[in-house]
Amino acid sequence: MKGCALPNGQGNKNCHIFVTCEWQAGAYKDFMRRIIVKTIILGLALRTIDLPAATLVTNLTNSMSEETQFWEGSPLYQSFTVGTSPATINAVTLSTGFIVNPTGMQVALFSDFSGAPYQSIGTFTFFGPPAGIPNKTPTFTASSESFNVNANTTYWIQVTSFGGGPGDSNYLSITSNTAETGLPGWSLGDSHLYTYYGSTPQVYVGNPIRMEISGVPEPSSISLVALGLCSLALRRRRI
Repeated sequence: MKGCALPNGQGNKNCHIFVTCEWQAGAYKDFMRRIIVKTIILGLALRTIDLPAATLVTNLTNSMSEETQFWEGSPLYQSFTVGTSPATINAVTLSTGFIVNPTGMQVALFSDFSGAPYQSIGTFTFFGPPAGIPNKTPTFTASSESFNVNANTTYWIQVTSFGGGPGDSNYLSITSNTAETGLPGWSLGDSHLYTYYGSTPQVYVGNPIRMEISGVPEPSSISLVALGLCSLALRRRRI
């Protein structure tokens, strides 16, 4: 602080400016620290809130073009891609035709590797009576409450059954309309895969399985930061 000793009061003036600037810089740093801490706390709090389930993506409103067959050892697969934010999936709704053994119908979530189903992540269960499956739109619920899926990542829904065969098949409805509705970035593949007794999955081009995937989208990191900044700005303005 040697500048404070200059003659004609110049030192005192310089000293006052220096101290004022130093205090403002310190106050700004303290304010930014509080913003960061409170934004993190707010983000963690929002993630613990049980948000209501929503339709993540669906094409069930599209009309059926035909039915596709599946039976034991010959599952069907439909791909979907997650939007720009992670989510948890808790249910899958399908449009069925005749089902040989309703209690044996299984729905599962698979990861993707090089554009093909890879590993099973978990299964979905129908909790209603067996009569609620054939020729209806049954909803299968995640067996472990929900499954976490990553943003901008492709997954697969597998549909299979215990029972049936080529001459006594199970049926799901498909659509030639490849449009879908849902949250930003979510989509269903334009085709589905079918198999024949464990053979390499074949592509049925332009005919996705009619389905609806439901769950809870997580708030994006950018949204959390923006919400935190807005709340702090409003709080500071009231002060």
